[in-house]
Amino acid sequence: MKKSKFKTILGKIKPYAMPGIITCLVMVVILILKGIWPFGNERIDYFDNMQQVAPLYAHLWDWMHGKASLWFDWYTGLGTNVSMSISAFSMISPFNIFLYLCPRDYILEFISILTVIKTFVMSVTMYAFINKRYNELSYSVKALFAVVYAFCGYVLLYASCFTPWMDIVALFPLLMMALDVLEKTGKKLFYILMVAVMFIINYYLAAMSLVYILLVGGMYLIFRCDRKQRREKAWD
Repeated sequence: MKKSKFKTILGKIKPYAMPGIITCLVMVVILILKGIWPFGNERIDYFDNMQQVAPLYAHLWDWMHGKASLWFDWYTGLGTNVSMSISAFSMISPFNIFLYLCPRDYILEFISILTVIKTFVMSVTMYAFINKRYNELSYSVKALFAVVYAFCGYVLLYASCFTPWMDIVALFPLLMMALDVLEKTGKKLFYILMVAVMFIINYYLAAMSLVYILLVGGMYLIFRCDRKQRREKAWD
């Protein structure tokens, strides 16, 4: 009985995990070919990753190890209030838990590991959204689009220079799933929770996501929604 239950659970997880595994393999190959840590001495530390993100990650590391305040840094610029940066740099993000396991001297190098983890989650969450929204598609097509999302132009540009914004990219498909539930059923709780979580993690990209939703919601009302339900759906 236990083996059959395990096989059942594994069978349900496998379709979601495969796009993430493919993404991880591609990322590992890239790291190896480019000689990026831990497969070489190179680092993903272009522009803001080196100048802003790494110092803030170091401050976050100190806080997680009980050596600093989350809200104020006494050692930068004769004292710096970092409360605004907490959301602007996605410091309160579940992905940053992995920083706790990283030696402080290797924070810059560890950005490559964080990037692999985030792209893995991107593929999984996008597959979950596509599988729910476009379930009629074949598995290979859904998996392909999930992997393509993890390597879209936005990710290729910002993953190398501003890794904190990748946190929202990884959660964005769940926001779209919540929006789809809201549009189809009128149930608001999932959508409200996702918007709240995204604003807590990063208010910049959360606000941009709402602008996108405003435009998409307008198109939904015009092209997909029944005229008799437009007023109710618009209020939702």
